[in-house]
Amino acid sequence: MFDGDFDKSYVVKTGDFLVGMDGDFQCGFWRGPPALLNQRVCKLIADESKIDSHFLAYSLPGYLNLINRNTPSITVKHLSSRTIQDIPLPFPPIDAQRDIASKVEELFSDLDAGVAGLERTRAKLKRYRASVLKAAVEGRLTEKWRAEQKAKGIAVEPAAKLLDRILAERRKNWEAAQLKKFADSGKPPPKGWEKKHPVPALVDSASEVTLPESWCWAHIEQLIEPEKHALKAGPFGSALKKSFYVPTGFKIYGQEQVIRGDPYFGDYFISEEK
Repeated sequence: MFDGDFDKSYVVKTGDFLVGMDGDFQCGFWRGPPALLNQRVCKLIADESKIDSHFLAYSLPGYLNLINRNTPSITVKHLSSRTIQDIPLPFPPIDAQRDIASKVEELFSDLDAGVAGLERTRAKLKRYRASVLKAAVEGRLTEKWRAEQKAKGIAVEPAAKLLDRILAERRKNWEAAQLKKFADSGKPPPKGWEKKHPVPALVDSASEVTLPESWCWAHIEQLIEPEKHALKAGPFGSALKKSFYVPTGFKIYGQEQVIRGDPYFGDYFISEEK
């Protein structure tokens, strides 16, 4: 708040057109309550008998952007009031200005409605995706199929039995790999070597969620190969610098893709040596 004397010409009213004279040279209509101009903010008062204020608002940003791109700076770019005064604007008849401004506002309104529709669709898609995943883990997606199989007398292998086979096969593969290591080293297997097999923890079946018939609980650890598909974080972390990127090589799947839910790899590569 400011408590002191001031020139009334510095008062900004709702709807006044302002131009920021530092930084990116943005402009727009003031939407707040009555206020005072700060330094480095310019107020443009259009003579509505000569130029429509909305036509001015739609015409000026392109010129300001061009000035911004061609303004050298070491820190923050600055715009002078003289530069604003010297901008050459197209100047159609006043009725044409109003027609142009009205059409632009109509198109922007349609665009805003389209963006709002896309946002609503995105929100619905997010909820739909969550409901599909929920239905999948609760067995509702395959409920009809299970009923049809049962009606046809086709036995469906219980998941618990499948899990037992998976774990038995994993142990068999592990033992074969260990025996090969012993054979390659020329040493006999030590006593009790079989007990070193990593056994995944069992899931506590006491849960509030009732699983469909033939389903069972399983840890992710029980379903991945310890040596081939172990859960691993990326090897680079904060050590991965943009200076490592090369035109070809291995693509990177990074945080950006995870945050966006992007199924595709990143745009950058890293050489095998890194």
